[in-house]
Amino acid sequence: MKNIVKAILSILTAAFLIILSIIASAATIAVAPIYFLCVLVFYCAELCAELADAVVAWTKDSIGVAHSKEVVFRIEPDSPDGIKLSDIANGKSVEYNGVDLRGVLQYARSITDEHDSSSCYATPVLLVSSSGQRFLCHERTVYPVQPPIERPAHLFPPRKKTSPLYYTCMQDRDAPANDKGAVREIVLKTGLVVTGPRTNDVRLQFTENERSDLARVRLIVPSIAVRKTPGMTPIHLALLSPCVVSDNSESVFFRRYVALARACMGDDGELPLGLKLDIHMNMQQFVHVLTYNKGTISRMNAEFLINSVRLVGREYKAVSPKYNVDERVQHLRRVLLLLGLSQSEETMFRPFSAQSKLWVVSEFIHSKQFQNAVISAAMASMTSSIDRGITSKEAILKGMPYLCKQIPGLCEAVYTIVRAAKYNNSACDEGELSNLALYNIANVLRTQQDSSDALDLPSVDESNAFEGMSERAVERFDALKDNAFRASHSSYDVSNVDEIYKIGRSVLRNKHCSEIIAYLVAHNIRSNGMRAGGVFHLHSHDMSDNLIVEYVKTDLAFLGHAFATLGAKLAFADRQECEMSLRVRQADVHTFPELKYPTPASETSLDSSKVTAVGAESGAAGRPATRAANA
Repeated sequence: MKNIVKAILSILTAAFLIILSIIASAATIAVAPIYFLCVLVFYCAELCAELADAVVAWTKDSIGVAHSKEVVFRIEPDSPDGIKLSDIANGKSVEYNGVDLRGVLQYARSITDEHDSSSCYATPVLLVSSSGQRFLCHERTVYPVQPPIERPAHLFPPRKKTSPLYYTCMQDRDAPANDKGAVREIVLKTGLVVTGPRTNDVRLQFTENERSDLARVRLIVPSIAVRKTPGMTPIHLALLSPCVVSDNSESVFFRRYVALARACMGDDGELPLGLKLDIHMNMQQFVHVLTYNKGTISRMNAEFLINSVRLVGREYKAVSPKYNVDERVQHLRRVLLLLGLSQSEETMFRPFSAQSKLWVVSEFIHSKQFQNAVISAAMASMTSSIDRGITSKEAILKGMPYLCKQIPGLCEAVYTIVRAAKYNNSACDEGELSNLALYNIANVLRTQQDSSDALDLPSVDESNAFEGMSERAVERFDALKDNAFRASHSSYDVSNVDEIYKIGRSVLRNKHCSEIIAYLVAHNIRSNGMRAGGVFHLHSHDMSDNLIVEYVKTDLAFLGHAFATLGAKLAFADRQECEMSLRVRQADVHTFPELKYPTPASETSLDSSKVTAVGAESGAAGRPATRAANA
């Protein structure tokens, strides 16, 4: 009986298992296609999403969509979380790859004049050691980083290594279990707007530092879209521009900017409204320049600006200074004029239009103060170039302020006169003025001059000066020259702009425009030289600064009319180089588990051409190589 029961149970169990397997097989046969179809759909959807992202990115790059500039540094794999300044101060971390990290802390203290372990970097700073190791310092963390690579993962995201099996119960065997060995990048997000493809382009500019073994590297971003970047006032651009702010020499612009601020101060010592607004709106930038670029501004002027920053910071901590819109516009125009009278870089300004050329020549003819400003600016620029060892005529003329170079014949006339007055026709190349210009300049400067102060100008007789000109042409030239001279010595009515432009237009259209301008330059130099005690005294920096400030701070009614009505503008070019540290809004660390650090290549160097533009893909070299790359 027991055997019969066991047999029946065995048969029933076997039947049940057979039926269950049949049911399971049927269910699998029915569900499996649906399941694998869903897996395929998810996988295809991911591929389509990646393809769509790639198409969108390609489209944006192709049409040049404006976007905020981001610069990416890859963090060294042996220090993924960076090094805390507090750990360096406490002695927990004192060395990294042979570099004494206490130098990083000392550098922070040296720039902030602090002497405790709470020192920090308010703005991101890139330091390089003598061995070539780079440290990106931000707030209270120091990140050992590699040179900026051409295609960082943040800007060019890697494709995830997934397969259809990733969506099944089987995990992709290529997917890492954690991000311990993943690539980390620190991304500096700026408020600077650029157009075109997203790139990691950045120019590394080496700067000296005598108080530390570490040197700062300025991060210069090329081709910033000025009109699309908010807050790009003239003073803001000046604070960001490596052309204006340099560690190698004192900034002519900032020297004159402080001189203008001092000249506009009230009798009670009240700071001018324009300076208050500039500091209030650019507080971080002023502090950065006064902290890191101490060679840009003299000690006396730096003290004035530091005191002004502190005063404005206390007075307008919670509110903005009240101002009149017209006053603000006038101040912005004054700062722009200072830049045009101080900076020589033509790429910094928009090319002059025909209306702008008419304005600047008309202003030169009718405004004695404008004559004083542009002529003294050109003279001071020439003497400064020669004092720096520049003797090439082409280089000296190229180094003259932008506004001076827009007036035909002015720079060449100044060059010839200063060469004769200060350098006795030596120290630099000979000028190339026409015989007609030389004849007129010599006649003006040789009259009413003491023999002790006489200029040794090339001798040109009248027949050679007017060679090839008919008697009628000579009469027309003399008449136009005399009209321009009378206009420059008489007051003019701003409301009668047609008469002002009439003479300027006649001079511009005349083929001897440069000779007429040279004649006016000679008269201006003779007149100012007699008051200053000789032409020799006119090219000093103090004299030039005073004359420029005197023009800029006066009522610019004619200039305002020209800018508003004629459409003549001194304006910035739309593409500028800017230092990015002053506009960094956020610094984030991103992790990419899909990537691994490449094996470092041997015998790498910073001497390649790619390094000067975007850094290097691999390797690091010492400080001399960096200096050569940016010379």
